Amino acid sequence: MTLAHSEMPTPERVRSAAFTPTRLGRRGIDESEVHAFCGWVADGLGMLLNDNNMLQAEIMRLRDRLLEGKGRAGVQPEDAHAQAVQVLSKAQQTADRYVADAQEYSRELAEEARLRRDEILNEANPPRFRQGLTIWFTGLSGSGKSTLANLLEKRLHAQGRHTYVLDGDNVRHGLNRDLGFTEADRVENIRRVAEVAKLMVDAGLIVLVSFISPFRAERRVARALFEPGEFVEVFVDTPLAECERRDPKGLYAKARRGELRNMTGIDSPYEAPESAEVRVATAGMRAEEGVASIMEALQATSVRGSVPG
Repeated sequence: MTLAHSEMPTPERVRSAAFTPTRLGRRGIDESEVHAFCGWVADGLGMLLNDNNMLQAEIMRLRDRLLEGKGRAGVQPEDAHAQAVQVLSKAQQTADRYVADAQEYSRELAEEARLRRDEILNEANPPRFRQGLTIWFTGLSGSGKSTLANLLEKRLHAQGRHTYVLDGDNVRHGLNRDLGFTEADRVENIRRVAEVAKLMVDAGLIVLVSFISPFRAERRVARALFEPGEFVEVFVDTPLAECERRDPKGLYAKARRGELRNMTGIDSPYEAPESAEVRVATAGMRAEEGVASIMEALQATSVRGSVPG
């Protein structure tokens, strides 16, 4: 590529708004643009160095001719020598300034290109938090699982993540409407939900599963379907007394009156997780605070390989 002198990277042109890294960052840096500009800068530097060498040689020839003239045309040899040195010094300063400005901008552009490269690599191979992931909420009825799951989904959706919530309201009335609440049916309920969640994770979604899922063994089976780091267990740890006080669906009241059998926490056991990735104690805590603690755990992205109950 050959540049005309009007295209040379002068200090004014290098510093102009049209070529600032901030401007490039706002409109995005295309890889071909980076390569083209780096080539442009390299050619410009080459021309500067070549012109500088030619200028020095021309000035030296001028000085020699003046010295050989021994004062002809009214020019004293000493004056001619001083003028030649002065011109050479100014030319060198100008060339040095051009080179320094071009090198500084090349460094800035290289940093912008590096940042853009990191963005591209991050999109191509994002951290686990930005890939498919299952966030499994477990806890007693009325503990706040669905509230946390729905708030977290809104937070993730606002960040541009593709999400889906699986809970009793959208599973028990469709996929699992043939199941009751016996221990065997509860196990099958969780198995089906885990299989659906796995398919969604494979498609790149963040799946928020909100089920009582009372048995450790079944939660282990669900976890085993996923790759390390794809399953985050959130234990919504709310005391039974608080859940009974809330009782949003009136289920505890029915169970206490004997109108509802196999109610978890009353006549059916709940096996609390022993080492869940996240524990949220909702008693005395606002839902937004619980979501914030879950987000912190997700952003840490250190949930790989553990096998909580």
